[in-house]
Amino acid sequence: MFKKVMLFIFIIIVVTFGSIIIYKTYQHTSSYIENEPIESITTTTIIPKETINDYLKNSTLLYVKEDTSVFNMDDNRSKKIAMINKGETVSSIKVLDSGYNEVIYSNSLAYIASSNLSSTPIAIKGYTEIDDIVYPIDTTHIYDEPNTNSKVIATLNNEDKLKRIGYDNKFSEIIYNGSIGYAKNTEITNTQEISGPVKENQERKINTNKKMVALTFDDGPNPISTNKILDTLESYNVVATFFDLGTLMERYPNVTQREEKIGCEVGTHTYSHVNLNTLNGDALQIEINKSNDVFERVLGHQPTLTRPPYGNANALVKSTVQTPLINWDVDTLDWKTRNVDSIIANIDSYSTLDGRIILMHSIYGTTADAVKILVPKLINEGYELVTVSELAKYKGYTLEPGHIYYDFRN
Repeated sequence: MFKKVMLFIFIIIVVTFGSIIIYKTYQHTSSYIENEPIESITTTTIIPKETINDYLKNSTLLYVKEDTSVFNMDDNRSKKIAMINKGETVSSIKVLDSGYNEVIYSNSLAYIASSNLSSTPIAIKGYTEIDDIVYPIDTTHIYDEPNTNSKVIATLNNEDKLKRIGYDNKFSEIIYNGSIGYAKNTEITNTQEISGPVKENQERKINTNKKMVALTFDDGPNPISTNKILDTLESYNVVATFFDLGTLMERYPNVTQREEKIGCEVGTHTYSHVNLNTLNGDALQIEINKSNDVFERVLGHQPTLTRPPYGNANALVKSTVQTPLINWDVDTLDWKTRNVDSIIANIDSYSTLDGRIILMHSIYGTTADAVKILVPKLINEGYELVTVSELAKYKGYTLEPGHIYYDFRN
């Protein structure tokens, strides 16, 4: 009986240890182990200094798709030696049958799962991915890191062209001479512009017998989505009215200048998007003056239209603001839905748009995408796309300072 018990215990021990070995083997033969502790880099094969340049010369620059592990081997004995963030680059020596790339990491041979590498540039972690062409505005610095204290690797002018792969609220990630660099958003634009004064609006032919509608855009300018909206308007030779914020006009003056240059109307949405109803007389006048000053600096004139934030304008606001106050009667709710189909559906819910003012926001990519559909749609439906001032004029309205307008329907 004792022998049977001991045999049973022995079998249990063998099965248990066998399972552990199988489990560990499975762990190491899977693509990589994200939770494994990072080992010392001394466990890697060091590349001799005299041959490192030869390795680099024959390597291929690849981009990390997602945060990923770096290993010291490409088999079940491998140990994780580091983590590399999304968007970073590695020099790949070769692709192995094991499903790994042999790469150079910290002057050593290391291994990364091939499925996590790409030959196509990837935006770094925290950046919004994009694939477009941008141009420097006058003199633009390219930095090796996304901050102005880092090394300047190039200084470009507006004749250069750059591929952009990502951006955040301050910097854009660009490809320069085959490498990653960073440019301030305020120093680049989607359109190649020639330095000089803003051109006067050219006369447009408007068929006054057609139905008319005014597209309006708040909260800009934005160097990406606003420029996409302008691309669409310009391609169809139509216009809109932009109610821009003074704070953003200071950051992206070239975008506001482009709005006016292609024939659009630019009104103020105040300097800082404050609820004007909450201000006393002195604070209200300061807000107005700051906006006027920005308009003078950026466009060379003061605004002729105001859209009060949230549409709020009490008696004090009406008596203080020296321009007509323009609200809206078609709210696309683009700020809420951030959905192209919903934006179009909200506009389509009106039986006619003749004489109406449509509210959108020029800071959303989904709005820019919706405009690309909306503009040719409205043209095909027989509408003239005009500015707010043009709509008022051709519908027989005289705009007066301090008065609120929601539409110009006959």
